[in-house]
Amino acid sequence: NTMLNSTLNTYTLPANTNLTRTLKAEIYETGLKYLAVKAYRTQIDLDEEKYKMALQRASLGPITKKDPIKQSSPPDQSHDSSAFYLGYGKNILSEYSSFKFRAAFHDLEQNDAGTVPFSQNNFGAFELRYYSEIKKLSLESFTFLNLISTNPTTPLDRNFSWKVRLDILDQFRPDIELGGGLSFDLVFLKNSRISYFATSRYLKAESPSLKNSIQLGPEILFITRPLATLGLSLQLAYFSEYQKTPYLRFSTKLNYQLEQNLDLQLLANDQKNYQFNFVKNFIF
Repeated sequence: NTMLNSTLNTYTLPANTNLTRTLKAEIYETGLKYLAVKAYRTQIDLDEEKYKMALQRASLGPITKKDPIKQSSPPDQSHDSSAFYLGYGKNILSEYSSFKFRAAFHDLEQNDAGTVPFSQNNFGAFELRYYSEIKKLSLESFTFLNLISTNPTTPLDRNFSWKVRLDILDQFRPDIELGGGLSFDLVFLKNSRISYFATSRYLKAESPSLKNSIQLGPEILFITRPLATLGLSLQLAYFSEYQKTPYLRFSTKLNYQLEQNLDLQLLANDQKNYQFNFVKNFIF
């Protein structure tokens, strides 16, 4: 980075630099790309600067390098749009069976073929649970939308990551969450990304005698795909509440793709909620 910054200031590498011809060429090519992006964004004429740097690059001659080309999965390998989930789990209340329907389209941990990598876009989902010990059937939640976009930040581009969720819980209580921040690809861990959000949440109280909850705090989201068929997410948030004790919120989900439209999911969170699902995708 120091060598590249020096080159951007003088448009040539220092004469006493001890670099191979290939590395010098790569520095000049990176500098040319940077100047092109800068000229486009600022609308400043940088043709003279680019010409000076191009002369230095041309003096090194052709540099051939065989870089492996990462093949993305073709869109026809993507799962279908809608899905239903059959699950079994346990929480602080009781053991339960669950049925969930999702109108569209993609869970964060599912295979990314045909979708934006490391993203989530869920619309029109509802979950029913039957608690066997207390013999109760209830609507756990209705999700209007649950979106996560983790566009990574690079040396040339500071992309913005964001998330938004709008749920209706039991007793028709709104649960709204918004977040914004930055994401980074992890160079030391293949196919992995970490995101940092500033997150806010509004949750309506369960009864009129209790106060509604407004929560604020930092959040970390880690996503990894060690295999094309395996996805794992970890979320950790530290929320503060008005006149209440701050708390940690933790959740994790593992998704394994059995077939193109059939997945197995395991999930757990800090509410002592443990659940596994069979997810069947279909066209709707």
